[in-house]
Amino acid sequence: MTQPVPGDPARTFTVRAEICGSTEVGPTRADNQDAIMIASAVGTASGTRLSWAGVIGAAGVPVAVIDGMGGYAGGAEAAALTATGLAGVSLDQDPEGWDATFADLSRRIALAGQAWGTPRMGATAALLAITPGALVMVNVGDCRIYRVAGGHLGQISVDDRTDDPGSSAVTQALGGYEHIDAHTWRQEYRGGRERYVLCSDGVWGTLDPAVLRDICTADRSPAQIVDAVTASIYAQQATDNCSIVVVDLTATPVDPGGRQSVAASPGRSVDIQTIDEEQRSVR
Repeated sequence: MTQPVPGDPARTFTVRAEICGSTEVGPTRADNQDAIMIASAVGTASGTRLSWAGVIGAAGVPVAVIDGMGGYAGGAEAAALTATGLAGVSLDQDPEGWDATFADLSRRIALAGQAWGTPRMGATAALLAITPGALVMVNVGDCRIYRVAGGHLGQISVDDRTDDPGSSAVTQALGGYEHIDAHTWRQEYRGGRERYVLCSDGVWGTLDPAVLRDICTADRSPAQIVDAVTASIYAQQATDNCSIVVVDLTATPVDPGGRQSVAASPGRSVDIQTIDEEQRSVR
């Protein structure tokens, strides 16, 4: 889909994406309380891999990583509720709209927890909304969004954590919080290739920042980046669930005189795989 860039209505882009993500229980946890979502497909079982590639159409493509509140009964259910809720939201919202969307999710999780006897269940989340005209990035909690540029891995999201460096407690999460102040950014396309990485704290909290940077900035496909991160977290004996989604975007300027609709060339459906433990620990 093509869309004018603000301030230059004659300039438009066709945006193509290649996306891959996985969620892992990790080498030491018994249960997976993370979830991933790509193009409205949700993965919750450990070893689930989701992939999507194509041109971004008018409806946009949502991508998310969700971390169920560790150690709380119902964390997996809270992550699944969040993933399915984000899969169906409108991507064309202002910051106040995203606050309302996440507040509604928080209320739904709280009500589900009361009904299921798990009142303390909750989740944190990071969302990348890929629309034809711009990117919207939203996070609540400590799931992160990074942008790769010039060999650097720059964190865009804000960690809702206490000031105690020895604590992993979050100061804002979905479930039990009536008011949500979601951290929201909008970025227009400038042309060329961009890479974004979303991950749970099991990834960024396990891997040395330099190691994560070197993996994510390498000239590899999103699937290869996911493979390398997965192998590294198993090698490091991660003590938490680990989920990651890598998004490569290419925005190509379109000649105004040669514009054409991309409706006839939509992205393919999401490819869903299950990778067994032996495969994912050596990839």
